[in-house]
Amino acid sequence: MNVESIVKDWLTTHGYDGLCCEDCGCAADNPMPCEEGYGKCVAAYKTRDDDGLLIFVPEKPTSEEAE
Repeated sequence: MNVESIVKDWLTTHGYDGLCCEDCGCAADNPMPCEEGYGKCVAAYKTRDDDGLLIFVPEKPTSEEAE
């Protein structure tokens, strides 16, 4: 088992949708596509921004905000 598999399993088991940091976010099924590493990432939930684009945020969205 590698780090990517461990992260995927942990995120899914704990109800998260992916990872995020600053202006970056990724889905649990494809973590770290930016190849920057996990150093600054936190567990995240997916939602939509004001323009309707999918984003990942560290705080669980309210039911109105959730995708």
